Amino acid sequence: MPPRGFSKKAINGLLTYIQEVYKALGQLEGHNEKEQLVKALKLLKKHHTTINSSAIPFPINNQGIEGLNTFITSCVEDLDEEINKGKDKHSREVRKNYAINKEIEEIGNYLEKFTI
Repeated sequence: MPPRGFSKKAINGLLTYIQEVYKALGQLEGHNEKEQLVKALKLLKKHHTTINSSAIPFPINNQGIEGLNTFITSCVEDLDEEINKGKDKHSREVRKNYAINKEIEEIGNYLEKFTI
């Protein structure tokens, strides 16, 4: 954590962002969740340098864009690994074709309860 820390608003913003990424993953074409995650990883890795930062009114260099992409890609890779193992990092069961929804639900629960 940086010396000044992150505010609840900042953390919630980042978690809301990743929650929306998971929702979008669930919309990707694929016969199952595993295929959706593999497709998402390929897309993220292929297009990481073309992510448009035009929503930000000042220039962000490639290192910053790659940092955000690394964050997103790491989250997706972690979820894929949990599906492969059948358990999350807390040894809770991860059921195939429900893992994305589980992540969305857990992030939502965390957002409701999170305090600093």
